[in-house]
Amino acid sequence: MIYTDINHVKQYLGIHKNLDTAIDYILTHRLDELKNGSNAIDEELVFANRFCYMTLPETETIFESHLIYADIHLLLKGHEKIGVTSVEDLTVTRKELKEDQVDCYGNVAVYFPLRHDKILILFPGEAHMVKIMDQTRTQVEKVVIKVKMEGTDK
Repeated sequence: MIYTDINHVKQYLGIHKNLDTAIDYILTHRLDELKNGSNAIDEELVFANRFCYMTLPETETIFESHLIYADIHLLLKGHEKIGVTSVEDLTVTRKELKEDQVDCYGNVAVYFPLRHDKILILFPGEAHMVKIMDQTRTQVEKVVIKVKMEGTDK
């Protein structure tokens, strides 16, 4: 996982070609101009999902992880906490390869506060609990860029 200021994300170029595509997109495009829903960047290799929601108490959220895609979390408005734990330390309750979705439950190892100036990159196998309220419930506008990590040349 990578947690940093959005101004420092350029230093992570070179890890993977699809991650480079995503980082370049973040640095050269206005994310607030993306439409709600899915936005193509590089076909199925890199795409952005924009959506809105209210943050929730931690007891009302769940862990998810992915097998193929990394998630890049960026907030446009609002704030939230994201809990992160390795999948190996959780109990897997559902695994859907076609949907690239793994649902889990267990305890959060570490929390990351997410605001408009931060970026959190979670790789396959890093379970994350999103939508956690940070003191009070807040309306969030968010972009998650999905980056295909498996089955591609590094």
